[in-house]
Amino acid sequence: MAEPDPTTPATAPAPTGATTDGAAVTKDPVPSWARSNHLHNWIQSIGIVVAATWGAYTFIWKEILVPEMAPASLSLQINVSPSRRLRPTQVAGRPNLELELEITASNSSSRNLYLLPSVWQLKGIRLQQHGEDPGFADRATEVLYLLGPQDRAERFAPAEPGRTLSTGWLFLDDVIHPGEKLSRNLLLRLPAGRYQAASFDLLIPALTRAPQQRLFGGRSLRWSYNSQAAAGAELVPNLCPRNPSQDCLPISLDALTRQVKAFDPKSMFFKTTREVAL
Repeated sequence: MAEPDPTTPATAPAPTGATTDGAAVTKDPVPSWARSNHLHNWIQSIGIVVAATWGAYTFIWKEILVPEMAPASLSLQINVSPSRRLRPTQVAGRPNLELELEITASNSSSRNLYLLPSVWQLKGIRLQQHGEDPGFADRATEVLYLLGPQDRAERFAPAEPGRTLSTGWLFLDDVIHPGEKLSRNLLLRLPAGRYQAASFDLLIPALTRAPQQRLFGGRSLRWSYNSQAAAGAELVPNLCPRNPSQDCLPISLDALTRQVKAFDPKSMFFKTTREVAL
């Protein structure tokens, strides 16, 4: 074996980042574990799970939870206008004045609304135009403190509580889907020259769930007219059996509201009034 020549200098090891032939070596900035296919698969799986979870959450929240939490919402629009046409009656010199009414109910909520039988009434209003009302203070107290049958007191135009001139139902067990509306036109008549104004009142009970047999104990909601009641309270709710041979049970509006709320806490009784000068 030949001995190394002591006169030949030893070759130094190549420094890091350089090759023995003088070419530079570039250090890889990405660790080898980051190039693993397993890591990429995990990242893709996590992304798919997150996207699916967010999509499911958004769908459940918007399409199920939000509509379920929303209360009943019904937009009512009533247009009342005298037709200015006088219709003759059997009594000479006492024609009837016609009123044209257009009632529109729109479902502005995100859920179906189930309408129970509604009721309306038309009342005539007489204005006593004989100067200043000496009983204005008592009338104002009755309106503001005692919550009497009238909702206002006027010093120079006191109004007598009107009696019901016409009444009827508007919608019967109808269903209004979100964005839909129901409309109805009425042509009503009242004695010409006897009243100075007219008031149209409407009441619509609405549920957010379909009525079932246990609502009202299997009975149906109907309305009746009590001529002996005070002005503004002539319309009485009744719970009637399906068997017409049995009698209906009259109840108060407060009791009816409690029963409806017990069945559907999100239900609403929509009331509106429209007045028109004659």
